[in-house]
Amino acid sequence: MAITKRVLAQRAVKEAAEQKAEQDTAFLESFGLKVGDLIRVEGDRSVFKVFGVGPDQSVTCVDQGQSKFRSFRAEWVFPAFRTNRAGRLVKLSVPAEIKGLRDAWRAERGVGGPR
Repeated sequence: MAITKRVLAQRAVKEAAEQKAEQDTAFLESFGLKVGDLIRVEGDRSVFKVFGVGPDQSVTCVDQGQSKFRSFRAEWVFPAFRTNRAGRLVKLSVPAEIKGLRDAWRAERGVGGPR
């Protein structure tokens, strides 16, 4: 089989997609996340499922209740649940190191006041 321009282009697209997937996985792992994790964001009551990484290095996710796509800065998200000793899922509260980060970012850019 001769290698045509079309075959070479398909290979290049496939390699680029694999490379982006590796980069996205490494980025999410640096924040202790992976695709499919359930997360929460301060100031938002919904639980989101991690879908990937956006072009602006934000965590893209799907709202579990309304099935809407959203994206958040990776610094704002935290795991939604943990497993207790009995093996049940327990909803987590906002960690101290994350509290106020989203509101500070919004105030800095003049996007709106605190929620």
